[in-house]
Amino acid sequence: MYNQKTIDYFSNPRNMGEIENADTMAEGGNPTCGDVVKIWVKLDKNKLKIEKISFKAFGCGACIASSSALTEIATGKTISEAKKNHQS
Repeated sequence: MYNQKTIDYFSNPRNMGEIENADTMAEGGNPTCGDVVKIWVKLDKNKLKIEKISFKAFGCGACIASSSALTEIATGKTISEAKKNHQS
């Protein structure tokens, strides 16, 4: 059902956990299936780029894998770049 990359992100999640003194935190979920995700973001000192991003998730394999992949994709990007990547 899942491809090898998804299984790897689920089995070995990257950037899991809270960030102390994060610049922002967001929480979302899917009431239909019960998935819940919290994401913490720390920006660099100039507030231009995502220095660190982490997550905690309660949900299925796809939820955990996609949250983990998101943290790798967004790290080092500006907010604008991260939004652009999301919209494509």
